[in-house]
Amino acid sequence: MKKTILFTPENRAKRAFTLVEILIVIAIIAVLAALTTRVADSVTQAQGRSRAAADMAAIAVGLDAFKGMYNDYPRLSAKGGVENCARRLYKCLAGQSYMKVEDRQVKFIDVDKESDYKPLLDVTLMRIGDPSDPDAPVSNYDNDRNAFIDPWGNPYLYYYDTSIMVGSIGAWEGTSFFLMSMGEDGESAEVQSMFSNGIMPNEDDYRSNVKNVDNIVYGWD
Repeated sequence: MKKTILFTPENRAKRAFTLVEILIVIAIIAVLAALTTRVADSVTQAQGRSRAAADMAAIAVGLDAFKGMYNDYPRLSAKGGVENCARRLYKCLAGQSYMKVEDRQVKFIDVDKESDYKPLLDVTLMRIGDPSDPDAPVSNYDNDRNAFIDPWGNPYLYYYDTSIMVGSIGAWEGTSFFLMSMGEDGESAEVQSMFSNGIMPNEDDYRSNVKNVDNIVYGWD
């Protein structure tokens, strides 16, 4: 004979979750979501730093090729501002401009766009854009406003080293230029002074400034 189970109000109460149990489940879900978000942010940050380091390594190869052609690295200054310097660096490595020194004056000559100029690195593999509006679509690779952009939307910074002490910091291995990404916060201390004298401070002094903590410097990172 089948046994019939009657669902009385008392039985239903025993089968339901209590308010405490529901709150515990919600708290566990919230903790797991927070941990997942933190891990995702860390992965994104690591990917950004990795991409920036790879970009700067490619730019460095292009700069060495430029030196091989013109016997010196691009002598760029910050007189026209960081963005203009970044645009000029792009033109030099994209094969759209070359450097000429006459009577101790540095001149950059734009190449005729109709000529068969050759880029010194594959710009199609880099993120490029207008530093003043890095998210705008790139219409063409000959745009005078183009620059190499880091993963956080800022132009890579290039410094021509004017110091006779070049190579005194072992990590630089005798290079005559500095490359830097300002990192996720887009901030950096001492930028203008480094543009003016071409000399980077030593790493400990540089990293001690909170604005430079997340910066990525070619040769240090």
